[in-house]
Amino acid sequence: DPKMITISFFALSISILGVIDDFLNLGWKIKFLFQFLFVGMPIIFIGEYINIENITGLYFSNNLNLLFTVFWIIILMNSINFIDNMDGFAAVNSSFICIAITFLAFIYNQNYLADISFILLFSILGFFIFNFPPAKIYMGDSGSLFIGFILGFISILFDWNPSGENILYSSIPPVFLFFTVPLLDFLTVFVHRVKNNISPTTGGTDHISHRLLKYGNSVQRILRLFSFINIFIFILLAISIKFESLSVIVFAIYVLFIVFLYLRFQKMDPLN
Repeated sequence: DPKMITISFFALSISILGVIDDFLNLGWKIKFLFQFLFVGMPIIFIGEYINIENITGLYFSNNLNLLFTVFWIIILMNSINFIDNMDGFAAVNSSFICIAITFLAFIYNQNYLADISFILLFSILGFFIFNFPPAKIYMGDSGSLFIGFILGFISILFDWNPSGENILYSSIPPVFLFFTVPLLDFLTVFVHRVKNNISPTTGGTDHISHRLLKYGNSVQRILRLFSFINIFIFILLAISIKFESLSVIVFAIYVLFIVFLYLRFQKMDPLN
């Protein structure tokens, strides 16, 4: 598939950028510039966008769609990078995303995306064997940016509404599926740093995993906790697909659950 060849080429490019960053610790402006280029160029080449103009009714000759899609993937990519802060944490959460993608892709007969996510899943699991705490190898920016890049592009290639009948129902799967835990961590850290006049681009020990460590949880216990959280979200997703009439109720439960977690994490102190 020419689209996948293009995406694969730039996925390799973003991984090389991550290797350089791992060794040289590039400034955030340089990293963002290259991320913008490496994400924007394949989007233009393959011509796939999130149609935010159609959703909002604001039409800017597809330019708004392009910018929104680029920033969507950059945020998802960096949210995976954010949770690469503890042995096994990024690998566990990324694995559950891949499982959910495979599940949905087979249901909606988009098997080539299922193949990609399935291969990525087992690549991550092979890595996780050596990344399980205490880790012998680490993901680094080269790994986390690559995984986030692939999953981000799957999110725009996936046809979430094949029947075109129910916009609300079709919008629920991506909310469940993509990056609930990474985006929750991203939001928790971003709000905390802005409130405390700390640059969001700097490293720190204020991630949700660090906050749980502060309260005496072991690394293995935190991994188990987030495995259960991902399983719970996956069950909600399955219910919303199996019983479409319950999708609004399930979505409300999901939102309340995420708000509860966010408020709980915000109250926890960062790890010193």
